Amino acid sequence: TGTINGGVTNSATVNAAGTINGAINNNAGGLFTVTGGLVSDNASTFTNAAGATLDVNSGAFTNLKTLANSGTVTVESSLAATTINQGGPTFTIAATGAVTATTFNQTTGALSNAGALTLTTLTIAGGTATNNGSITATNPIAVNGGSLTNNKTITGSVANAATFVNNAGATVSGSVSNSATASNAGTIGGTLTNTGGTFTNTASGVVTGLTTVTGGTLNTAGALNGGLNNSATVNASGSIKGAINNNAGLFTVVGDLSSDNASTFTNAAGATLDVKTGAFSNLATLANAGVVTVESNLAATTINQN
Repeated sequence: TGTINGGVTNSATVNAAGTINGAINNNAGGLFTVTGGLVSDNASTFTNAAGATLDVNSGAFTNLKTLANSGTVTVESSLAATTINQGGPTFTIAATGAVTATTFNQTTGALSNAGALTLTTLTIAGGTATNNGSITATNPIAVNGGSLTNNKTITGSVANAATFVNNAGATVSGSVSNSATASNAGTIGGTLTNTGGTFTNTASGVVTGLTTVTGGTLNTAGALNGGLNNSATVNASGSIKGAINNNAGLFTVVGDLSSDNASTFTNAAGATLDVKTGAFSNLATLANAGVVTVESNLAATTINQN
């Protein structure tokens, strides 16, 4: 509970509170437990080796420059570091835990958060990340490899180039962009942009802002409440509120689809609207300069066929 000024190397058991200045090397077989308020020097690295365990059990472990993890980390209270490099089998934030960092990088292993994770930048390059608590990120969360599954609350945005799942009851307050594989059964508070791959908006999924599809495929059976711009492929049922601009894209109605009785579907030259299955209803205006095929049912107040 006092002060150590020359760092610590551990291969056995350490119970720590107070102050440690200098590098902390928790080697294989080492158990390092934070048992009360522990302060670092804001210049040193805590290296948690493969086979080692860091347990932030009680109090706040603060002022740490870098945490480099290849082992097991459990945070039951509070941890604050400038940079966290997660490459160990597990990094677990309990429901009582809180982690604050400027930068959090995950290359492999499993990040599991049931508490509060607050950071500027979160990058997932591999492994799995599961959020059952809250993640607050200043910059868009970059999912460049592995996967991110959100079961509760993300305050911020997500940029997915691997796998992202926003489950039923979960929320993303900001925008989501996708170029690989993503799905939404919860709520996206901002815009949705699909530049490639496949995005699936399930029957319970809600997108509040504008949806833009410039590449890949959007499958939506839920609610798009901010309109839609498409220049790739959309398979739609459910509801779309706001203007739909089909710009040289393929828009296929694959089940009952309702508009808001106030908006226009603009089918541009080179674009195709195929009402294949179900009823496309409650449309104020259909303005067509492309190709329209109705195989089931279409209802609009005004149809302008050019």
